[in-house]
Amino acid sequence: MFDELAPIPEWFTTTYSGGFTGGSWPFRALALLALAGAGAWLGSQPAETLSEMQQHSQQFVEELYSGKLLEGAAPGAFGPGRNIPTFEELQRLAEQEDEVTEEAGTAGDDAAAAAGQADPTAQASPGGADAAGEDGDDEDDDEDMASLEASIMAELRAAEQAAE
Repeated sequence: MFDELAPIPEWFTTTYSGGFTGGSWPFRALALLALAGAGAWLGSQPAETLSEMQQHSQQFVEELYSGKLLEGAAPGAFGPGRNIPTFEELQRLAEQEDEVTEEAGTAGDDAAAAAGQADPTAQASPGGADAAGEDGDDEDDDEDMASLEASIMAELRAAEQAAE
């Protein structure tokens, strides 16, 4: 801490001494030994290793930003024709999927309301399954999934044709 009453020459004296005091000298010796070991290991590494590492790092960054990073992927890894959809295509597909699930939700609500009117004795559990333990919407879910898959495949085919 700064002391205003101390004489000016004492302002420039160090409060830390580099001398070995108390039990700190073994820790300082180990730190010095570890530093010397790290320096020796670093000095023993071949110069080619660092330059190869820098070249590979530079090549990776260039491929990453140019879009060539995924060129070595297995054929068919990204669907038919290895077409990687753009962000806009993915957004459009997500919106279509949301619309399909909303339509399925409203259709499911209408079907549940109709089933409730047709069979007032049907008992539903809190999980949405009836007394037999079945959901009853398996066929609707399969149909919705099939229509969703068909629309996605149609979009992918259209994107492939547009890319050609």
